[in-house]
Amino acid sequence: MIHQHGGNLNTTDKAGWDALSLAAFRGLTKLSRYILKESEVPVNRVDNEGRSPLMKAAANGYNETYRLLVKQALILHQSENVLDLVDKDGRNILMYASIANDVQVTEIILKHLDQLVSASEEAALVGQIDQRDDFQMTAMMMSSSHRVKTLLANWKADLVLKQHQEWIEQQRRLLQQENSLADTRDDTYDNQHVLIQSTQEKSEL
Repeated sequence: MIHQHGGNLNTTDKAGWDALSLAAFRGLTKLSRYILKESEVPVNRVDNEGRSPLMKAAANGYNETYRLLVKQALILHQSENVLDLVDKDGRNILMYASIANDVQVTEIILKHLDQLVSASEEAALVGQIDQRDDFQMTAMMMSSSHRVKTLLANWKADLVLKQHQEWIEQQRRLLQQENSLADTRDDTYDNQHVLIQSTQEKSEL
């Protein structure tokens, strides 16, 4: 191996490709795993066209290589929204998973987003699932797999339902607060009324 003889796996060529990019482009899973283990090559490094190694693997249908790279990317970027990284055509890794018709990777990405996004950001996330690339295509439009389309639709529906349930719970809490304030006002009114009556009775004596 070049690396064993002092070669630098982190070097890029004029197009911005490094060793991991080339291995991913050719679907060389074992070599990709070796590069990730033996070097510090950034798994999400993009070339001059804004494409990362995992995007190249997915675009060429190398699902095994793509899965390896996605899992590595999610491990290294646990606190980041992986949909924020797009190539020059405006495509993110969820779109590439859809192009590859890969149910497993699509599910991995969605589970990662579930763990990442707070309740206040869920509305924005629904919009990201429907995000369009520069050709006005969404992830669901890009897939020819019924299973991938169903997975995306169900996940989005669950998210919307969760938002609705949280809104109902929020309204219930507000109603409880209003009732509590109303009870306090009634108690205050009753106390004042008793005080007024007591004052009047004393004055009559």
